[in-house]
Formats: sequence, structure tokens, C-alpha cells
Amino acid sequence: MFQKIIIAAVFSLIATGASAVSSKYNSTLPDNSGPIANVTISLSEEVASETKMYDSRDTAYLQDVLYKKVVGQLTRNHLMQDEGSTLELVITGLKPNRPTMAQYRDKPGLHSSSIALGGAKVTGKLIARDGTVIGTLDHVWEEVYIDNLVGVATWSDAWHSFDRLSRRIAEDVAAKPAS
Repeated sequence: MFQKIIIAAVFSLIATGASAVSSKYNSTLPDNSGPIANVTISLSEEVASETKMYDSRDTAYLQDVLYKKVVGQLTRNHLMQDEGSTLELVITGLKPNRPTMAQYRDKPGLHSSSIALGGAKVTGKLIARDGTVIGTLDHVWEEVYIDNLVGVATWSDAWHSFDRLSRRIAEDVAAKPAS
């Protein structure tokens, strides 16, 4: 009996580790903060200047992915309107899962099957029409278990990070019914 419990515990630990990620989300976005009229995505100076890791095509692509995910989620939840606040997001960190074109140029011997733990960091603020900051957010999502990276693309974990962030923003901004 004791042996069965040990085996069950070991399998439980293995299964739990298989979904391990490093995730942090802090937000001061108030509930029912009203509609959002505009979403902007920019890069931190650190990300924009990291030319050995990724180039302008990568960063432009990822800005577009984040924009589409956030606007799509807000639109699905009826939170995007013509008049409202502005959501300003800044990509402050990026980690690719596979080598980028900039890395291939920098290190010619790098192999395309190389994999790494990836993710993204984003900060943001919600600004009212009068220019006052309504709330802020900090988001980090990074994979920590390399066995989860079977068949991943260059920016798979960044996509996961942006997807999680867009859902959290929509949840935070949505009107919560009074209880």
C-alpha cells in the first residue's frame, strides 16, 4: 500500500512539473473602468536596442501579435468603443524559443533545432480621456520546463504570454456585477 502511495506521489509531481511556468501579473486596473478606445504597443529602450537577439522584423511582428490579441479580446468582451480610455502597453522583455534571424547572423553555426525557454514581459497603463492614469499593470510569463517545448516556433512562449495577458486585461477592465 505504501509503495502505491509513493508511486502516485511521484507521478503527481511529474505531472505538476510538466505544466510549470513562471507567471506574474500585478494590476491596479479598476473593475468597470469603462470602454477602451485606443490600444498602443511600444518597445522599451532595452528591447529596441537588443539587436543581437532580434531585429526590427521580430519586434514589429510581436507588437502586431500583442495588439491583435489585446484588441481581439477587448472586442469580444464588448470593451472597445469609439470613445473611452487609452491602454498603453510596453514590451519590456522578450525571450525566443528558437534562434531568431538576428542570432543566425551573429552566430553562423547556430542550428535551427536549438530550443530555449521563452516568454515575454509587458508593462502598461490605462489612461483616461483627460490624461490621468487610471491603473497600471505588470505581466511576466516564461516557460520553465524544457520538456514542454516540443515542436515550438521561434516565439511560441511570447504568444502564450500575450494571450494570457490579453485575457487578464479583459477580465480586469470588464464590468463586474454587484453582489
